Amino acid sequence: MVENWLRISLLVCVLVLVATDANGCVSQSGYTIQNTNATTEAGLDSHILLYPNPTSGEVTLELSGLTNPDRLEVTAFDVMGRQVLHHNAIGTKQLLNFTDKPSGVYLLKIVVGNEMLTKRLVVNR
Repeated sequence: MVENWLRISLLVCVLVLVATDANGCVSQSGYTIQNTNATTEAGLDSHILLYPNPTSGEVTLELSGLTNPDRLEVTAFDVMGRQVLHHNAIGTKQLLNFTDKPSGVYLLKIVVGNEMLTKRLVVNR
């Protein structure tokens, strides 16, 4: 049985993975991802749609309610904090490809203009 908890604040994400095997032995690992950029996460969150989530591979990132969005930059990190995807674009709708990524939880750092938001994406096959 595997349980995991994800706690996200404006600047730090902490992932704690607790696994219990059939014999009742427990193993725990903790990972921290920190971003030192300033953010206005609450405002941008209402304009970002990410679907489907969970996904089996491709996911759509859509900006809604932004009439003339600046550049869009998406960086995805796995639970170990490794960058697994980087995408730059202009426009309100982008298709992100996770078909070559293993199942798991990914953190997406989304930058629109000078605003930044972190979203959680689950890839499940």
